[in-house]
Amino acid sequence: MKLVIKMLLLLIATQYWGCRKECPKPCQDPTNPDCENYDPCFGKVAANADFTMEVKLGERKFEADTFGSTNTVIFTAKKWAESYHWIIGGNEYKTQSFTNRDFPQYVNIQVTLIVKNTTILSCNPYGKTNDTITKTFYATGNGFRDTPYQKNYITPLWHGSYEGYFKDNPTVKRKIELLEYIKPDGANWQQRFILRGFPYPNTSSEQGAWTASSFFPQYSETALYLNTVLYGGGPGFPSIPAMQGYIWLTRYNHDEINMEYKFQDTLDKSKWYLHEFKGIRIK
Repeated sequence: MKLVIKMLLLLIATQYWGCRKECPKPCQDPTNPDCENYDPCFGKVAANADFTMEVKLGERKFEADTFGSTNTVIFTAKKWAESYHWIIGGNEYKTQSFTNRDFPQYVNIQVTLIVKNTTILSCNPYGKTNDTITKTFYATGNGFRDTPYQKNYITPLWHGSYEGYFKDNPTVKRKIELLEYIKPDGANWQQRFILRGFPYPNTSSEQGAWTASSFFPQYSETALYLNTVLYGGGPGFPSIPAMQGYIWLTRYNHDEINMEYKFQDTLDKSKWYLHEFKGIRIK
């Protein structure tokens, strides 16, 4: 009798471990009718025409309500739908996402998205099958390329001085300046950028102004990609720390600035540190 019990236990164990190695696991995919958790209503949502308007700088996207007329703006529907119908000026688009640029200058531009999604009816006969949303953004002029003496010369919205606090030193108020100007260079004009007030690596002291033509390799009206690596820490520019990151104005509040950037230790080039800053415009 004991031998029979042992044989049965051995058989059960063999089948158990053999199945663990060889038997297929139950699939877990709500969109697959062959899976145990199949949900015929998965993904069938009510029509929703909400969308984003963004500009991409470096590796990040920033939502905004103001763009330069030559900025490439990315328009994206937030929710899947059976059909999309975008209307922007005299142009129409039928995809979930598209880009556009070269807008009329100094005007408010309306963007309308109309979506349809009748699949919701099979799961919810009262679900919303159509939706329409219209949003507006302001397109500035292409003043970055003009000189201060030309009619359309403008400075970007982020140009100015701000007071606020770095996250790692929240009790000490700091003043930061981001300035854009165009200087004469012989018969030509050269765009220049100034950074002032950033704490220098390895010390809490404020530094003088750093000026270069490529500190902001990419920028829009309300955000910019900061990169001083070309100058920072080099033998020709030892006083400029190498920095990389992003600076942007809060959406709908262009007097509030946010910064997230990393900077290189000037003593140990293998170390980088993160700085975060929030401030309010003072002029």
